[in-house]
Amino acid sequence: MSGQYYDVVDATPFLYGYYHTKEISLIRDALRAFLSNHDFPGQNNHRILDIGCATGRAIESIHAEAPGSLFVGLDISPKMVRLAKTRRNSPIELLVGDIRCLPFRKGAFDFVYTLEVLEHLARKTKGIPAAVSEVMRVTRAGGSCTFESTSFWHFQLQEIISRGLPGAHVSLLQQRGLTRFSKTYRTSPLSVAEPSRPGFISELIRSYGGKIESTSWIRVIPEQTFVVLSSDPIRSILTRADELLTRLPGLRRLGREFVIRCVKTTG
Repeated sequence: MSGQYYDVVDATPFLYGYYHTKEISLIRDALRAFLSNHDFPGQNNHRILDIGCATGRAIESIHAEAPGSLFVGLDISPKMVRLAKTRRNSPIELLVGDIRCLPFRKGAFDFVYTLEVLEHLARKTKGIPAAVSEVMRVTRAGGSCTFESTSFWHFQLQEIISRGLPGAHVSLLQQRGLTRFSKTYRTSPLSVAEPSRPGFISELIRSYGGKIESTSWIRVIPEQTFVVLSSDPIRSILTRADELLTRLPGLRRLGREFVIRCVKTTG
């Protein structure tokens, strides 16, 4: 499914495309905040690392924010890295690597982020601590790092809904003219390990020398709602309502994804 994943993303701007757009927007905001605090006139030579870069969409999208900086993209999939190399339009270094054992020296980067990686790590109690530890290790003191993960509580809610709406994702692919992906999704969907509790990730960040600056949430309304209600005007209204829900204390914790931005406080 990985080679076809972004075709599905592009065909579902109200669902998977929405997640990607929001994630990249939050990374762009984090980078702008970092640059506003660390840039000096005539200087823009930071080292920026995208862990789980896939085909390079996120890193290409934010490159213009710091054009004089060194951008590095890393992904565990050689196929994704090859695709990224053929599609890149910016001077970005790309390599294969594992978030749990990063091939960089301590403090090598000023700004580090990882999107859609933590939720795919197996053996959560070992894999995620190893990943967070490595991200913090390669971030310099005073640098910024951002983590995204799917949220435990939202997937508990989705599990309940899925029991009454079996096959919703396959029907979505059929609606959007993506029937060639239906069989693939049914037989080998992209694996997602157990979603994480935000407190679990937050405590790991603090234990490895991070100070949390903000936590953002994406998509409170269960995605099955957007599949069943196939009218684009209704989906637009739901999206606007959802934006409000992600800002409400309490309710926002039911979001599908959370994004934690922090600063590395120790060397």
